[in-house]
Amino acid sequence: MSQMLSSVSKQAHTELKKWQTAFTPLVEEALVASQAKQALSELPTELSRLLTLMPDPGPQMRMFSIGGAIYIALYLVLHRQGMSAAQVWTICDAATRKRFTGMSKLTKWLMSWTMFSPLWRMLTRRLAEQSKVAPVGGWVVEYLPAEPGQYDYGVTYRRCAIAQLAHDVGAQDFAPYICQSDIIGSDAFGWGLARTKTIAQGDSHCDFRFRRGAVTDVKVKLPVIS
Repeated sequence: MSQMLSSVSKQAHTELKKWQTAFTPLVEEALVASQAKQALSELPTELSRLLTLMPDPGPQMRMFSIGGAIYIALYLVLHRQGMSAAQVWTICDAATRKRFTGMSKLTKWLMSWTMFSPLWRMLTRRLAEQSKVAPVGGWVVEYLPAEPGQYDYGVTYRRCAIAQLAHDVGAQDFAPYICQSDIIGSDAFGWGLARTKTIAQGDSHCDFRFRRGAVTDVKVKLPVIS
C-alpha cells in the first residue's frame, strides 16, 4: 500500500500530541504506573507504523483517517497491556468528550458550518465521483442530495478506510466502537447525524444522514455480529 507523505505524518503526530493530553491521565488511572508508561511510550511508534499502511485520502477525509488511526494505535498499545476493546473505548470516549467540549465556541461553530457548507458538499460529491473509479485513500462513498424534511444531505460509505485498517492490523474487535465517536461529534457540533448501520458493526455500508441542528439519532450494535 502507498505510504502517507511525510507532511501528513507530521500532521498526524501533531494531532496525536493534542490527544495525548486527554489520553494520558485516563491511561494512568486505568493501569499500574509501569504499564501506563510502557503503553504511552509506544503510542507514537505505533501510530507511525499504522500511517505506513494507510493511503492518503486527501485533505477532506485526512483528519477522519488520522483520527481513526490514533484510536486504533491506542487500542493496540493498551491491548498489549491486557485491556479489552470495551475498556479501551471507555478511555477514548472520555478523551473525545473532553477534547470536543473543551473547544472554543468559535471552533465548534466552524466545525458545524464547515460540514454543511457548499464547499464541503461539493468536495463530497467530487469524492463520490472519484471513488466510483477506485477507492480514494481507502474510502468509497456515495453522495445523496437533500431530502426536504428528512436531511440536508447524506453520505453512504461503501468502504471505510478506518474499518479496513483495523481489520488489517488485528483490531477488528475495536472497530465497531470507533463508530461511536460520530455520536460525540454530532452532539458537540450540531450535525444532526442519523445513522442505522455501519460497516464496522457488520453491515454492508454506513448510512450517514445530516440535518443541521437536529437531535442525533444513531443506532449502535455492540459487539459486532458478523
